Amino acid sequence: VFGLLWRRDGARSGVATEFEQRSTGGPGVAHSSIASVAGRVWWRPVERLRATLERQQTVTAVASDRIALGLDWRVLPKLTLGARGTTGTSGRTLNGDAALALGRRSAYLREEQRDEFGRRSSGTVFGVQSPLGATGRTYTEYQWQRDAAGDRALSVLGLEQGWRSAEGLAWRIAGEYGTRVGAVGAAPGTAVGRRTTVSSDLSYRGRLPVSGATRGEVRMDDGAIRQRQYLFSTHLEWTLLAGFAVRGDYRLSFAHQIDLGLTPARFEESSVGLAYR
Repeated sequence: VFGLLWRRDGARSGVATEFEQRSTGGPGVAHSSIASVAGRVWWRPVERLRATLERQQTVTAVASDRIALGLDWRVLPKLTLGARGTTGTSGRTLNGDAALALGRRSAYLREEQRDEFGRRSSGTVFGVQSPLGATGRTYTEYQWQRDAAGDRALSVLGLEQGWRSAEGLAWRIAGEYGTRVGAVGAAPGTAVGRRTTVSSDLSYRGRLPVSGATRGEVRMDDGAIRQRQYLFSTHLEWTLLAGFAVRGDYRLSFAHQIDLGLTPARFEESSVGLAYR
C-alpha cells in the first residue's frame, strides 16, 4: 500500500486530497494493482451550517467512482440534522439523520435509502446512550431493515466500562446482547438469531518509550447455526531516537461451529515495520 495525503483546515473552510495505490500478489494469487485519487472540500456559509463535497476517481483497474454531498445543520444548541447523498459506479445512496444531545446523554435517528448494483434496500436506526460512571456508558439501538428478502428488525443492548491510571494504563471491558427478528420463511415476530459479545481492551501510553494495545473479543451466535467467534489483536510500538519507531502487530481470529465441531474460518497475521515521523 502506498498513499499520499494533503490536508488544510481553516475556521470556515478546508480542503484535502489523497492518492492511494494497492498492489496484491503472491503464490496462487493473481497480481492486481488499484490506484485511486480522492478530494474533499468543506465550508461553513454560516456558523451553524457545514457543507461537504467529496469526489473519488479510480485511476487504474475497474472503475469505482463516486461523488457525495453532505449537509450538517445545528438547528439548536442540542439538536443537529444531517443529510448525505452519494452517486457513483455502484449506485446511489441517501441518508438522513438527527442527533439530540442532553449533557452526556444522547439520542439519534437515521434513515437510509440504497439503490446499489440493481438492488434496493432501506433501513431505519434509532438509538440512545447514557453515561455509566466517569468513563463508561450504556446504550441501546433498534434497526429496521427492508429489502427484497423481506423485513427484519434488530435490537442491541450493551454496556461498557473503563478505567484509566495517571501512569498511562487504560483498561476497558464491554458486553453486548442483540436479537434479530424476521427473515424469509420465519413467522412474524419470531426471534431467529441471538448474539452475545464480550470484549476487553488493555492499552499503555505513558512515559516509557514502549506503547501498545491489545484486544480480545468473543462472539456467541445462537441461531440456525450455533457458532463462536474469537478475535485477538495486539499492537506494540517502541520509540527510538531521531523520530524512528519499531512497530509490530499480531492478529488472530477464527470461528468454531458448535453443532458440527468445525472451524470454517481462520485468519492469522503478523507484521513488523519501521516508522519515521
